Amino acid sequence: MTPDDSYSTSMLIAKHKTNRAIEHLMGLITGLVADGQLNDLEIIMLSTWVASHPEVINEYPGSVIAMKVNEILNRLLKYLPPCTRRQPLKRSSLVPYHYH
Repeated sequence: MTPDDSYSTSMLIAKHKTNRAIEHLMGLITGLVADGQLNDLEIIMLSTWVASHPEVINEYPGSVIAMKVNEILNRLLKYLPPCTRRQPLKRSSLVPYHYH
């Protein structure tokens, strides 16, 4: 195996991993928006998932989803009192985001 073959193989594996992660992300999105709204906990979960799968932020639609999730998360964090930003959110205190 030549160095070029090894590089091609690793690129194919990376592309496959990215494609699988994007498919998984699209499945998560489909499930999350099935009820027509997203709550804060779902946004935080999605942000955590994207952070643990950085390969999706370089490919469409993962790049757009990651950007939108970060925008929503930044707005959410701006309105939380500083003392609660490090505490886990309770489901009862979550605000729904409605999408039409």
